[in-house]
Amino acid sequence: MGRLTRRELLAGAAGLAAGMAVSDLALAQAKEKVTILTPFTFLIGFAELLYPLSAGYYAEQGLDATVLPAGGSAAAVTQVLAGQAQFCRTGAIDLMTAVSRGAPLVAIATIAQASTIWMISPAKAPINSPEDFKGKTIGIISKAGLAENLLDMMLAGAKIDPKSVPREAVGNAPGAYSLIEQGRIAGYLASTSTVLALKAAGTPIVAWNTDQFAKIPGQVLVTTREMVEKRPETCQKFLNAVNMAVTELLDPNKIDAAIAKMKPLEISDAKDPVAAKAALLAEQSSWSPGGIKPLRNVPDRFSVCRFLMVGAGLLPQGASDQVYTNQFAVKLP
Repeated sequence: MGRLTRRELLAGAAGLAAGMAVSDLALAQAKEKVTILTPFTFLIGFAELLYPLSAGYYAEQGLDATVLPAGGSAAAVTQVLAGQAQFCRTGAIDLMTAVSRGAPLVAIATIAQASTIWMISPAKAPINSPEDFKGKTIGIISKAGLAENLLDMMLAGAKIDPKSVPREAVGNAPGAYSLIEQGRIAGYLASTSTVLALKAAGTPIVAWNTDQFAKIPGQVLVTTREMVEKRPETCQKFLNAVNMAVTELLDPNKIDAAIAKMKPLEISDAKDPVAAKAALLAEQSSWSPGGIKPLRNVPDRFSVCRFLMVGAGLLPQGASDQVYTNQFAVKLP
C-alpha cells in the first residue's frame, strides 16, 4: 500500500469532521420537544422536574425539554389538556376531581406518596387528631383548596360533621401563627416549608402530616391519555429522566452537588444551600415512605382517596379511582 499524501489526510480529516457535524446535527434534530410544568414558581420541592434539566437527563433521554412554572395546579392541568404542555405535576385530589368531570388525564407516576400538608397547633393547646377539630376554627390556605379538601376528608374519615368545624383562609406562611396567638384560630393547615420555618424560629408547635389520617397520594405526574396511547415512548423517556434525578437526589453523598447544579435555574427557595437542603430532605420523606418504590402509583392510596373524597362530597358516588397507570414506572431500574 502506498502512503497517504498530506492532502489526502487533510481531506479525510475534513470529511470525518463534516460527518461528525452532520451526525451531531442529526442527533440534535432527533430530540423531541416537550414542555413540562411545575404547579407554581420554581421551588426546591419540584426538584424531580428541575434537576433533570440541570443534569442533562432530559437531553440524555432524547428530549428537548422546556420546564416552566404554571400559575397553580389547575392552570398546569388546563395547559396539558390544551396540548400546550405534555406533562405537569398536580395533586391527586385535583386529578381525581378533573377525571370525574371528564378530563382525559392519567397519572404516570406519584412523586409524593404522602401529603405535603401539615396540621400546626400550639404546644400548649395541641390538636392531635381530627376529633380535636370539633368546635374549633381551623385555618386553611385558601377556600376550596387542597388544605380545605384534606380537612373535609379527614373529618369524613372520622365521621365528624364538617359544619362543626369553622374554617378561615389564612394563607401559607409562618406569619399565620400570629392568628393562633390572637385567638382567631386554634391551628392551621400549611405546607412543609411553613413547618420548617416555624421550627427554625423556635416556635413551640405540634405538627403532624395529614397522611396520618388520610393516606392518599400527595403529588402526581400527569399527562393525557392520548399521550399514553399514542406517544408511550415519550412518556417513558420523561419518566426515565425523572427517575435518574430522584435516584441521585436520594443519595446523601450527591445532594449538595445537585442543589449547586440547580443554581442557574434561580429556584426561589434555594438561595441558601443549607435551607434548600433541609427543605428538599423534608420533601423527600414523602417520596418513598414505608419502602414504597419511588414513582410508583400505589392502588390502595388511590382507593382511599376516592373513598374519602366521596365521603366528603368532593366526588360523586360511583366515581372511579382508575386514574393512573404503572406501565412506565414498572420499567424503571
